[in-house]
Amino acid sequence: MTFLILAITCSTYSAQAEEAKSTSPTTTASSPAASSVVASNGSKIENLIKERYLLYHQTLLKANSFDELAPFRSSKRKAEQEEKERQAQAKDEEAGKKMMAGLFGMVKAMEPRNVTVTAVVVNGDSAVLSVKASDAGEFPDAMTKGFGNMAKGMSTALGDKTAANKPMRSTTTGKIKMEKEDGAWMVGEESWSTNVTNLTPAQEAQRNAQEAQKKGLSAWCSPAASMAFPQKPAAGRIHGQPFVVENAEIANDILTIRQGRDFFADREFVIFLFGLDGKLAGQQVIVKDGAPVGKASCHVHMKWQVAGKDLPETAMFMPNDRYGIRIAFGQLDPKTGLLPGYIVLRMPDKEQSFVQGYFYAKRK
Repeated sequence: MTFLILAITCSTYSAQAEEAKSTSPTTTASSPAASSVVASNGSKIENLIKERYLLYHQTLLKANSFDELAPFRSSKRKAEQEEKERQAQAKDEEAGKKMMAGLFGMVKAMEPRNVTVTAVVVNGDSAVLSVKASDAGEFPDAMTKGFGNMAKGMSTALGDKTAANKPMRSTTTGKIKMEKEDGAWMVGEESWSTNVTNLTPAQEAQRNAQEAQKKGLSAWCSPAASMAFPQKPAAGRIHGQPFVVENAEIANDILTIRQGRDFFADREFVIFLFGLDGKLAGQQVIVKDGAPVGKASCHVHMKWQVAGKDLPETAMFMPNDRYGIRIAFGQLDPKTGLLPGYIVLRMPDKEQSFVQGYFYAKRK
């Protein structure tokens, strides 16, 4: 989540850094077939697979034992089932049978009901079905009701009457793998997931839209982690405004790159580095979608001046905001006190702020 806040920072202009910008620095960092599958839309083969799975599903809901499912299950699943039975009956055949009957009862209670197939993707003798269900099954639905009562009780205790009156809803989706064996389509692996929420459909749609936006921004941010460093002075864009790095400094593992020589910069990135313990020379920091690639991580603050306001605004970006960054530091020059570095940074704001190129940072 991105927050807008007011912030005060203090920075000094470095004439040495300005002079050093004319040459690119040297660092020790090095620059870092899919099969085609066609989704179905109602052709004969996809309908055949769909009907075969739905028949299996209805058979499971009415069955009394695993034996009734054998005609529908793949050879791999049948072999796994036989091995479970063998292990269960190894010491006591009767006790083993009772255990398998109990296991079947649980499988049946966990099976979602009112299933709809939303898509079928066929790849030769294999297929994957996308499915959804109006309920999660007898046992999961009981758990959902229990969670709902617990959440309602907690909300009431906290005085939140609005939240307490919101019903819990569940959305169940799944993936079904099927294999063609001896001319018949057999059911293989099944994976199901249930999302429980007390959000209204409109609220959930808004949340999904926000997640989709984040994923879209990921397509912009992620490449920064593996991009080649441009051989030019660092520059880019902040909040829709051009950004040229005129000064850079490092203090307590905080890298600040800024434009403007006043007390408050016109625009700047402040990058809080973690995991380097002050040993920046020769190190790299790589973060993809907010997650560190290696031992180092960071938080990023982005600041810009707004016309008519005395103080700059700041957007704070945490790891779950999914920015992408790659920084490489060279060796400290003992004569100038400057630490050279390269940076490629892409931010997940709607203006797609970024900076890329080399810089020379004064250590403080």
